[in-house]
Amino acid sequence: MQRTQSYTGIAGIHLQDQAITESMGAIADRAQEHLGTSDAMIIRTRRRLMKAAVDLQQGIIPPTVDHPKLYRQRSVGGMLPR
Repeated sequence: MQRTQSYTGIAGIHLQDQAITESMGAIADRAQEHLGTSDAMIIRTRRRLMKAAVDLQQGIIPPTVDHPKLYRQRSVGGMLPR
C-alpha cells in the first residue's frame, strides 16, 4: 500500500494519527530548548498547563473546567503595509 497508494502505508487519517501517537516514545526533556518569538503560542500554552497543574494540586479548579471556550485559541496571518 505504501508503494502505490499512501505515503504512510496506513489506511485512513485516524489510524495514521493513532500510529504516530502510540509510537512517539518517551516524553522529551525540554529543559535545553530555546524557543523564540515565533513560538509564543507554545510558550503560552505550556505556561497555562503548568499553572493549571499547580493550581489543581492546591485544590484550585482551573477556570477552563467550567468555561471550555477559554481554550479557543486561533492564530492569524496577514500582511501589513510598510
